[in-house]
Amino acid sequence: MPTQFRYSLFAMCIAAAVPQFATAQTFEDLEARLRGHPSLIAMDYRASAQEERAVAAIALPDPVVSLGINNFPIYDPSFNAYLPTNKAVGIRQQFPNLAGREARAGEARAMSAQTEAVRDARYAALRAELIALLNRGGRWWMAPLIASIVVLGIGMLFVHAIEYVAPFVYVSPQ
Repeated sequence: MPTQFRYSLFAMCIAAAVPQFATAQTFEDLEARLRGHPSLIAMDYRASAQEERAVAAIALPDPVVSLGINNFPIYDPSFNAYLPTNKAVGIRQQFPNLAGREARAGEARAMSAQTEAVRDARYAALRAELIALLNRGGRWWMAPLIASIVVLGIGMLFVHAIEYVAPFVYVSPQ
């Protein structure tokens, strides 16, 4: 077996052993993926909903428009036969106390700020856990790759040694 063929066979075996998805990631890439954690996204949505509640709390309630007919006779339907029958059109707007509306808006803003603080604390905890996992145990995930390379190397040495151990079985193309 020519030496060049053996080395190319060894390189193909290593390439087959290394998974294609095993690419190195920078810490910034991992942090960016960490910002997309579902619990952090849920807290972002909760904080923005509380901000919207603060905006809604300061606003006036919707006006109410009403249309109606009062004292309408069922047996003899007409508007001029029975005296108190009348048509009514009404518009009503409530004006709640401004101080109360501002207090509810302030409460909603405070809840939003609290949710953002909890989200930041959760992100810091997740980031610390990521750092601890990266530092714990070193490169343990490379152990199967290194083991497969060692096994392939020993196999290639064995194949290479056959030429010297059993020259009658293996004929060198020299």
